[in-house]
Amino acid sequence: MLAQWQGFRVGEVPVRHHERKHGRSRYGLERILRGLFDLLSVMFLTRYSRKPMHLFGLFGLLLGLAGSPSAPT
Repeated sequence: MLAQWQGFRVGEVPVRHHERKHGRSRYGLERILRGLFDLLSVMFLTRYSRKPMHLFGLFGLLLGLAGSPSAPT
């Protein structure tokens, strides 16, 4: 998707899949988490690359709320 946004041509190629002959799959929780972190990285780079103050403004707001003294009672 990112390549297509940059103007490259993107297509599909048919692939013949074969059954696993030996061993077992290494696809598990660790690989799912790595994929999730990759997705978050891509989202960060695409959303905040042109508007970094949106990210830093959110952090500043949260830190300001956390650091403000509580209202007197």
